[in-house]
Amino acid sequence: MYKFTNLSAHKPTSFVSLTGNEDALPVIEDDVSFVPDIQRMMYGLGDVPQPHVESAALIESITLDQILSLLHQASEIMELRGGTVLAPEDILFLMKRNHKSLKRLITYLGVKDEAQLHSSALNGNLPSGAVPDIMTIPETEEDILKFPQVDLNTPLDWKKGRKKYCLVFLKNLNIEESDLNQLVDLAKETRLNRINNIALSLSPMAYESFHAARCKSFCSNNITFGRFLKWVAKRGGWNEEISQPVLDILIYVAKETVACVVDMVMTLKEEADLKTKKCSVLSSAITPDEIREVIRQCGKKTQVAVYENESIIPNLFAFVHKMHLVQPPNPDSTLAFSVGVQCIANLMSNNDTMRNYVADNFAPNISEWLKTEGSKQQNYVCAVLLNLDQVGKLSRELYNKEFVRDLVRVSESGSEFGILLLQNFISCHLFRQLYDSGEEEQKVFLLQLLDSMITDESYYAAEVTAMCNKFKKACDRIMTEVPSAGPYSALELAILLEFMCSTSYKSGYISSFQSDSSLVVSSSYLLRGIHEVVSQKKNWKESLKEAVDVLKNKNSEMTNKPFFGVKGNLIRLLGNLAFRNKRNQDLVREAGCIPIILDSCKLDGDNPFIKEWSILTIRNLCDGNPENQTFIKNMNYQGCDFSVAQELSLSLDGGEGSGINIAPVLRRS
Repeated sequence: MYKFTNLSAHKPTSFVSLTGNEDALPVIEDDVSFVPDIQRMMYGLGDVPQPHVESAALIESITLDQILSLLHQASEIMELRGGTVLAPEDILFLMKRNHKSLKRLITYLGVKDEAQLHSSALNGNLPSGAVPDIMTIPETEEDILKFPQVDLNTPLDWKKGRKKYCLVFLKNLNIEESDLNQLVDLAKETRLNRINNIALSLSPMAYESFHAARCKSFCSNNITFGRFLKWVAKRGGWNEEISQPVLDILIYVAKETVACVVDMVMTLKEEADLKTKKCSVLSSAITPDEIREVIRQCGKKTQVAVYENESIIPNLFAFVHKMHLVQPPNPDSTLAFSVGVQCIANLMSNNDTMRNYVADNFAPNISEWLKTEGSKQQNYVCAVLLNLDQVGKLSRELYNKEFVRDLVRVSESGSEFGILLLQNFISCHLFRQLYDSGEEEQKVFLLQLLDSMITDESYYAAEVTAMCNKFKKACDRIMTEVPSAGPYSALELAILLEFMCSTSYKSGYISSFQSDSSLVVSSSYLLRGIHEVVSQKKNWKESLKEAVDVLKNKNSEMTNKPFFGVKGNLIRLLGNLAFRNKRNQDLVREAGCIPIILDSCKLDGDNPFIKEWSILTIRNLCDGNPENQTFIKNMNYQGCDFSVAQELSLSLDGGEGSGINIAPVLRRS
């Protein structure tokens, strides 16, 4: 049976030495968290003195995602240039279109150079013509192993000036320092003004704490490089080498990410205050919901920017389709296809304009992508299709049998978005199109999916009625064509019967079931036919042994039989149909099923719980029906298999009247 539940956490791998020597450092087992540090940073950026732990944890997760994304993209640039170790050039190349971010980074590196210069001058250790970098001096033997000296193959060494090093490379990209200096960074100015206003309102003692919070970063005071690297490695699963120059930039990017999130939340609060005429910017702490909202708005802006660029979307779809056509698939094409499809799904999320555009221009290609290999890739494709269904542009594909069969196939394999898409179709009363288009073995899955969605309400009455009619036709087909009935005919009947049993007792459907007298007749005569066939092939010993084997899970072949459980479910269905319904109670008696149900009050390996269902059905047949009660009362002894009685050491003799005397048989020694 399939299980349908609402739909995994990433398990980072062990930390590996950045030198490539795995024996140099032990595997780090302790967890690393920057949540307390981020709380202090949030206070220094404008939040309340005691920020919410949940908000800091969410920002930590966002920051780590940004760092990992930057590392992965920089690694691709490194491979394209033929490098073996990440260098600042790789990150600067990624940032080349965002001049404001470049300006902030260059300014930060320049301040860092000056700070190191002043520190060295005060200590009397200033080398001639160089700006020493005391942050690159290893603090422990462990740090020496983590910070290999990387040959950057440039005229200027990173130690001699970070800012100048970056400007030399940016000049090769036609980005001059003068161009960066002319930029007006309103977001940064707004941040500084907000912080300055807070500082002016504080007492000297409170300002001391606020100043310490402003100075907090991912590598300050007692926070070492090693802790940041452990965080990236253990929490993020990054095990590649990170050079010291790249580490400097990553630490800046991490702090800047926290600052940008706080900036956006503060802007959101200010906009809300303008509408409500309140002042909550400085009085209330940043909440996780506010952070999620600003992230959602960022995604929306990206969607708009992509949509306005007429060439991006067609080129993206052409690239993804090209990767889909690569045969046989290779790791590179599979990864490219996965990332491309995820990007398309994200672009359409909560964006009906984008959904309609994609549906009108690329729906046939997306349907074809369902044939791709790999469960993850199939799930991503279903996510795209689910977005198309949100604007009603996918129902027309249900007339394409190949599409339906591909969708059911990937859903059967466990695709969460595929199951959600099928549930959407069923909710829109499109189940019959799915059922008629699916392959024989897929109908079992679809019926079980429909069954999982049915509640006590009669929302799916049309679908249930249609399946009831199919069940009656299946009964007639089985009764007339038993020798030629294929395995899927029997399997379909069995799963239809199980569906009828699980639905017929629900308050929203029981009246429609009980009003169908032909269903009672078809079920009764099928029960008679199955009972006659089975009683000729098996004796009570075989039934008992099979029942014990099933209970002990030793006979898996029996549970895979097409008619496994059918007799028990027929009795169960008749019990539901006869519940407080005299007409149906009489129909069951007139069809001659009461003796069969009484005879079924025993263990049977082919029909689990048939004894219990039979007893309950007899109770429902007799409830408020004197005729059925009298019928059972007047039943008398007509014969018994003597071997059965002998095996039980019993003697059955006709006594006075119409009763039966049961006496023990004394065995001779």
